[in-house]
Amino acid sequence: MEFVGSAGLWRNAHTPIAAHELAVAGCDAAQYARVRGIAQQAARLARAAQLSRASRAQLLCAAWLHWLGPGATTGVSVLDGPRMLRRAGQERLARIVAWSGGARQLAAARGHQTLAAEFPVPSGDCAQALILLDITLVSTDAAGAPATSAAVLRGLFNTTMRSTSE
Repeated sequence: MEFVGSAGLWRNAHTPIAAHELAVAGCDAAQYARVRGIAQQAARLARAAQLSRASRAQLLCAAWLHWLGPGATTGVSVLDGPRMLRRAGQERLARIVAWSGGARQLAAARGHQTLAAEFPVPSGDCAQALILLDITLVSTDAAGAPATSAAVLRGLFNTTMRSTSE
């Protein structure tokens, strides 16, 4: 997959505005609706958790960019998005995106054993952002609306089962 957006957007991906612009440029309409919903859930969660301004921004950027990670359904290679973030100087964000959405299990299922070696597990405030991001991923449905985790996981498993039987 060719990455969208200017080099300046990638260099500034640590700002919510640039992260949003990258999502606008890289997502189709249906995917953008889910990404937007995840970012909205992340903003609500950040307020509820009373995160600092910097931690809120980091979580929002990760929410806008999670579609680049291993859980993505964009056709990108498992780690291409995080690698692009790293090349743009966004190491902390690259690690969060690389580990989001059950990355360890997805990478192993796809035969990619390099995740931990290439992207160390986030720690500190990055680990907090990763946990909160994963909560938003399982509380936002495919259309971007808030949903129960059970409903989101049921939809994920139904989609996964259909795609493996085809």
